[in-house]
Amino acid sequence: MPPSRVGAGRRPAWQIFALGLLLAVAGQGPVMGQYSSAQGAIQTLLGGPPDSLSPSSTGPEGVGAPASASGTRGIVGPGLASDAVQYDPAMDNRLTSPATPQGLFGRPILEVERTLRAYGARPYSYAFGKYSRLTFSVYLITLLFDRERKLGGVVVSPKPPFTQVEPKVQQYLMKVFLPQADLTGFQTILGRTRMEIWFQENQKSAKSVLETLDNKDRFLR
Repeated sequence: MPPSRVGAGRRPAWQIFALGLLLAVAGQGPVMGQYSSAQGAIQTLLGGPPDSLSPSSTGPEGVGAPASASGTRGIVGPGLASDAVQYDPAMDNRLTSPATPQGLFGRPILEVERTLRAYGARPYSYAFGKYSRLTFSVYLITLLFDRERKLGGVVVSPKPPFTQVEPKVQQYLMKVFLPQADLTGFQTILGRTRMEIWFQENQKSAKSVLETLDNKDRFLR
């Protein structure tokens, strides 16, 4: 009787294991490719290139070097120089101030602030290139300055819930801002609800600023 051939068609166990390992390794190719693609996409979304930074773009500590000046300028329209798009907050400031200081008018705003703080005023808010506001007792003092940051206008208004500027306070502040000054070059408005001192015609130039401040103060009330 011929010998049994049962199991003759089976592969040895080591061949089956080797074949399975080969298939597993081959199947990792697309997966690793997808992982690399996803990693590159994440780096791109975060603002960095998929590849490592080149040595020329990093400093000694691996920190990115600062961008060049040409790379930080905004997009400009045809016929405009790139430097022209840099906004200057004082660009639309038309206030003027005395060529020679009169009282506190015509003096640098920092000097005026220091003087008022010596009288007890405290910083309140500030708009670069426009005005500086301080609190003085129950009042708000708004200092408006020209492009050279020299005092050209003063507005005093009561802080909510107060509604009046007392006459004695108006007289006191007139002496603070314009001691022994020639008042012919100034415009003063002494009302119950607000006190204003302007050099020449600065009130017209500061109209938009005053409207903005009035809206803010009205909202706080």
